[in-house]
Amino acid sequence: MTTRELMRWAAFERVHGPILVHERVDTAGAIVASTVAKLGETNASPADFLPRWDSEGAGGDPFAAFEALAALGERAGGDD
Repeated sequence: MTTRELMRWAAFERVHGPILVHERVDTAGAIVASTVAKLGETNASPADFLPRWDSEGAGGDPFAAFEALAALGERAGGDD
């Protein structure tokens, strides 16, 4: 996948939300993660492992890392 294509998918996600991620899949993964964490004797709950898709919950722009990588690729003269 080229950086240009990655940026297009990132832009699509900004408008339409996560690609092929259903809320129940996120919840199921969070349940599994919290169960594994409890094996380590922590008091984790599934809510601790649910992704936050809003920019505030993600600690800023969730696509900033992708944009920085794309900028590095453009400076290097490559497209992948």
